[in-house]
Amino acid sequence: MIRERLRGLREKIVSENLDAFVINRSVRYFGLPSGCLVVPAQETPIVLSSRVDFELLRRGPFKDVRTYCEVEVPSREEERLFVGEFWKFLLSCLQEIKARRIGIEHASLEMVRKLGAEGVECLELPALVEDLVMVKLPHEIELLKRSARIAEAGMKRASELIEPGRTEREIAAEAEYLMRKSGSEGTPFPTIVASGANSWIPHATTSDRVLQKGDHVVVDLGAIYQGYCSDLTRTFRVGKEGSPLIEKVRTTQEQIREEVREGAKAGDLDSLARKKLGKDAKFFAHGLGHGVGLRIHERPSLGPGSKDVVREGMVITLEPGLYVPKRGGARWEDMFLVKKDGCLPLTGHL
Repeated sequence: MIRERLRGLREKIVSENLDAFVINRSVRYFGLPSGCLVVPAQETPIVLSSRVDFELLRRGPFKDVRTYCEVEVPSREEERLFVGEFWKFLLSCLQEIKARRIGIEHASLEMVRKLGAEGVECLELPALVEDLVMVKLPHEIELLKRSARIAEAGMKRASELIEPGRTEREIAAEAEYLMRKSGSEGTPFPTIVASGANSWIPHATTSDRVLQKGDHVVVDLGAIYQGYCSDLTRTFRVGKEGSPLIEKVRTTQEQIREEVREGAKAGDLDSLARKKLGKDAKFFAHGLGHGVGLRIHERPSLGPGSKDVVREGMVITLEPGLYVPKRGGARWEDMFLVKKDGCLPLTGHL
């Protein structure tokens, strides 16, 4: 996995006429739990980190692990410690590999200026890595499937508690506890249980509000399994059998998923969802969906004006929602694996 991604990145380094690329946001996709990875066009990659993660990183896939501290401190004999600011630490490595033109995922203007003053041109090029990790490898897909199953278990537990007298916070706690017992390492975002007037706030904060008969209740939750995230949303009606709002977002998602396949344009899928929602589209306050992986929100972006193209092997969400003041809110979200001629639901068994 790591070799394949490194090979792909090095091809991009050459095509962009770079001497090296610095990964400082997506290191987990290259087998590292933290730190920063300097990938030269040809030489061995170098891992840069604070001292606290040295022991963890030296057990990883890369042999050249170096640490830094801004002041002189005692260090272990096997530790390659640089004393000084991080940008100087990075500069020393770039000078060692004779890198004069580099790409980086993210850099502050101050860092760009400081490196530039030392003769290193620094270009912020996050798409180089994003393009590589949008398509998931087979073992990643299996981990995402496992994460999705855990999220479904949490949603099932939440659904059992949708009744008058329960609080939003109680439902969220029970769902999270069940996911933890099922193997989740945590939640990729704060679990949302939004009832009544809270339901028409897309990213409401779970509160101590008590559910009442007739409430719409939006439950948005996710799990993390071996670092890989899941994302699942359902909307319930307290004491009643659904509502026109819930039915509209559910059927819209069903219609849109029929259009998902290799080569579909992400922006077009979002536009189609709004067309399906008709006059209520004005209450659809966010994009149709997003990629999911080691981060809960990744490319592709399935939102208005997106230029991303859906490719086989991507894992995406479809989450049409309607948020109508005084009437209620509803969202219906599932995860899908994109295939050449369609898509496979990873959630949706509830």
